[in-house]
Amino acid sequence: MATSVSQKQFRKSDVYYCLLYLFTSVLLAESKGRKTYQMIYEDIKGGIPCVRRMNATHQIGCTSEFHGNTGTVHIIQDQDAIDWLHSSAATHAPYVVVLEADIFTRPNIEKLLRSNKVNGMLVNFSNETRRSFIEDSDGFSPDRSCPNDQFGMYTETSDYNNCSIWDWNKVGDGMNFDLDFGIPVFILTEEAEYGSIKRCYHKHNNQTNDSAPIDYPLCAIQLNDFMNGVKDTPTCMWRTERTTNLESSHYCDPIGDKNVWGFVKNSNDTKNYKSLVVAAAQLDATSLFYPTMPPYFGSESVVSSLVPLLAAAEAIGRLPKDQKDALERDIMFTFFNAESYDYVGSSRMAYDMMRGYFPNSPEDEDPPEHRLPQLNITDIAYYLELRQLGLAEGSVYYAHVDPLSQRNPTVHNETEAIIHALQNNSEAITVSPVEDKPLPPASLQQFLRTGVDIPGVLITDHDLEYKNKFYNSRYDIPFYLGIDNWENETTPVPLATELNKVATTVAKALVTLAGGNSDDVTTDENMVNQLLYCFLVNANCTLFRSLQDDPEAKISPVGVDLYAGVHFVDNRASLSANRLLSYFLGEKTPIKKSEKDEKCKKPEDNSIYNYLYVVGPKMSAEEGECVRSIVHRTPAVSPAFINDNHTKPDWASTKYSTWTESQWASSSSFAIKVFLVPSPKQEWVIFSLGVLMVLISFPSVYFIRARADIIFSA
Repeated sequence: MATSVSQKQFRKSDVYYCLLYLFTSVLLAESKGRKTYQMIYEDIKGGIPCVRRMNATHQIGCTSEFHGNTGTVHIIQDQDAIDWLHSSAATHAPYVVVLEADIFTRPNIEKLLRSNKVNGMLVNFSNETRRSFIEDSDGFSPDRSCPNDQFGMYTETSDYNNCSIWDWNKVGDGMNFDLDFGIPVFILTEEAEYGSIKRCYHKHNNQTNDSAPIDYPLCAIQLNDFMNGVKDTPTCMWRTERTTNLESSHYCDPIGDKNVWGFVKNSNDTKNYKSLVVAAAQLDATSLFYPTMPPYFGSESVVSSLVPLLAAAEAIGRLPKDQKDALERDIMFTFFNAESYDYVGSSRMAYDMMRGYFPNSPEDEDPPEHRLPQLNITDIAYYLELRQLGLAEGSVYYAHVDPLSQRNPTVHNETEAIIHALQNNSEAITVSPVEDKPLPPASLQQFLRTGVDIPGVLITDHDLEYKNKFYNSRYDIPFYLGIDNWENETTPVPLATELNKVATTVAKALVTLAGGNSDDVTTDENMVNQLLYCFLVNANCTLFRSLQDDPEAKISPVGVDLYAGVHFVDNRASLSANRLLSYFLGEKTPIKKSEKDEKCKKPEDNSIYNYLYVVGPKMSAEEGECVRSIVHRTPAVSPAFINDNHTKPDWASTKYSTWTESQWASSSSFAIKVFLVPSPKQEWVIFSLGVLMVLISFPSVYFIRARADIIFSA
């Protein structure tokens, strides 16, 4: 009996061989699986998704189903191809349509969606396509024709509300603020990827009205960018903040970032802050599509005004300390974030000023002498804002004012003082006042909207409608401003020369308004050139590297992303502006890097100053500079989302922005896959064979197990 049992048992070596065989089989199966996937699918890498956003009343944008949207590829290059989808010849629905840039317009999109045959969209945005579109197009802007009007200062003024006199953004179609696609939409940035899809289409799907029915297999695409948010902000935020014992859900977050602001005088004397000259610019741009890769947008709408204001700060910061201390008024440089979404940044600062929460909360534990005093809108003596300055003709710029506040004689006179200060310091440019016209979209509107009349001027490159044909769109890129193939940061560009003229005028005017002598104020054209290069072309530039704490710090060698997303993710624009403004306005002390933790550290009980260690122009690994400045970043999150002792959230607010952005289902949500679809007949054959194999396997297994002692006998 013992011998019989031993013959039926596996030897130990047999067990090892069996385990080795199983392990090898698994590895081979894994390897085979990856190869099989590659044989079935072709991944498209250069895709940028449209995202879903919500406000108090509705949802907009795009998302896929949880497991993605699939459809037969149909390339659309003209209206006939759109009409074909509505015909009975389009028998292989649903379709994923691939559009040329000039076809991607709101009327065409709505017509495609009405066909009920479209399950996704891809839009050609390759390099040559976007260049030709910029050169040949009459314009494209997914923003509204009257940007931010519903939350501006003229909402309740019949003479000016809803751009009743004219539209500032004439080409705006509002697609980014009130169109819910309900399907995934991507743009394709790489010509090779677009070409791959075209080849697949022409090989398998190309069909015209006169052609015979196409044969299988068909070229198809799966799009995946599922987002969790739905319906509107009140619903989505309620679901996000709801917690149970079983789960903690997260569906959307408020759109926002940080405002960046700072003072010229590095002084803790409270009386310096009771009469301020505010110089402001916008820090963010937006688009229908999430900026996962360059080229980044916002060249004209943001960078053309951001750069000259930073250059003006640099010029004033270079003045001797005694000259800055002698100014009658301090100058506050301010960069507002998330302004594209109904003035998020400026409305937050104005709101906090009015309720006594700026720049500190009343509950701040620092002693009064160790923190900045609370600032109010009434502390603003003059307000000067820059917006869209890169397309001026003949160096002519326009000074816009609000006609309602000008009815106050005192405000009118002080506003005239701002314009005169600009004109008296504008040797190289012309500053032309725009009279009896409403104020264009500007952060200034949020301060005037509080009911406090302050003298304010907005400087732009347009008198009536925008010169920018691509406002808040993916085409507002450096090429639109004449910057192309800029490889060497020392190479001067004409735009730098022009914007330096603006920077000079603005810097001198600010010093004049602050009660100082502007004769010694000189801007640096090379600095303007560097700022343009760093923001538009390559953030891994000499200037930005000199502001890091390590000369070997890695910075992505592309332009600066200006997109303001969810509030807890700091975008590169606010971080860069903070470092630049700190360095330009701060007091710099040479120190060794080994001493930075001891000598360049913010005291725990003092919130007036911020300290920043940078390697500086020498780019040394051993020593650098400690920068002490009164430059801060404060929340650029709408008052509708504040939750503190003074204010509670109002997600359905009609006074303040309620925009939120949906959360992605996962970090790897973006996916575009091309594959071939077999005929239904072939699919049934494969399915039937599979079922047959399963049916055969059951009796086979039973037979083998029943006869195992015979089949596997020694």
